[in-house]
Amino acid sequence: YVRGAASGNSAIRKNQGRCRIMKGGREIRDNNFTIVELLVVAVIISVLAAILLPSLSLARNRAKAAQCMGNLKQIALALNSYSGDFDGYFVPYKDSGITHSSGSGYYWSGKFSAGKYDLRDNLFFGSYVANCAAIFVCPNVLGRGVDVRAATETGYGYNGCWLGGYTEVDGSAFRPKTSRVKNPSNTVSFADTAYINATMGGAIYTMMLWPRIRPDGSSGFNGIHFRHNRSANVAWIDGHVSPEKAVETVCYFNDGEIGDFSNTNAPYSIYE
Repeated sequence: YVRGAASGNSAIRKNQGRCRIMKGGREIRDNNFTIVELLVVAVIISVLAAILLPSLSLARNRAKAAQCMGNLKQIALALNSYSGDFDGYFVPYKDSGITHSSGSGYYWSGKFSAGKYDLRDNLFFGSYVANCAAIFVCPNVLGRGVDVRAATETGYGYNGCWLGGYTEVDGSAFRPKTSRVKNPSNTVSFADTAYINATMGGAIYTMMLWPRIRPDGSSGFNGIHFRHNRSANVAWIDGHVSPEKAVETVCYFNDGEIGDFSNTNAPYSIYE
């Protein structure tokens, strides 16, 4: 070894191309990583990330889907509570004073004004959900920056044509009582929704769960949005909630396909 000139107690030993510092007869280890070692560590981290990130993303999506089911469950139970308090009638899709589909006033999800909904001000459901506005927004949609004070979208639609008086039959709003529903466990009340709006030039979220056929016999739209790992959460009149898979789709929108989980109108109609 070569003894250092500045100190009699330290030395530098050259061994196999590396400098090893000696002090007091003991080696002071050089703990710096070499470039090769750093590259190996970087490769290992990249491989682990590639393995774990898809799993983390799937787990996050499953958590959102579970939260969505919880939201729909609360809304479905609130619907039943409302019916119990109002002589068996379902919640109206909109207040009777609203003369057209986009007029200002109270809708099932909140108060509509100047093109936006205040989900905190809910005339129909508010007292049944402890005025918790967030349950009216799907977690997938909430993550897109929805403001419950001025929402333009929520991701949930109500079967208002068949339950809430949205459609008129013989000049009167079709708004049946629960006793008229033939099969409550197989008739939809709410679901993850979106549909193609030709006027707006693309797909949008909608507060309406459009059926294939309305009570007056007119055609509806494909309106179920399969945004939870290719499933859509659906609430039924009896209060249960289930994930449903698509049997047909028409387009892709944001995080899922728009389509339907049934080939018939049976899940929407109160008569089937």
